[in-house]
Amino acid sequence: MKKSKIMDKVQFDIIGYTLDYYVDGKYMGNINTNKRDRDTLSWFGRTTTTLECDVVLNNKKRVKKGTIVTTELNPLCGKVLKH
Repeated sequence: MKKSKIMDKVQFDIIGYTLDYYVDGKYMGNINTNKRDRDTLSWFGRTTTTLECDVVLNNKKRVKKGTIVTTELNPLCGKVLKH
């Protein structure tokens, strides 16, 4: 896949992050956060963990304590800073 040259030149203001939750490969929902909890974002930054407490997602779904989940952190981009 050819890398886009225009995306190398465009910088965005990061206004937060969204933490996506997957259970058994199925997308369950997300929560918004202001903090970055890992160095690598998106697909390559996925982590698998067992929940230590219940999590209520933005879509009101509840993922119970003890569930094995995969999480993915994605940036929420604001205005263009440099083009």
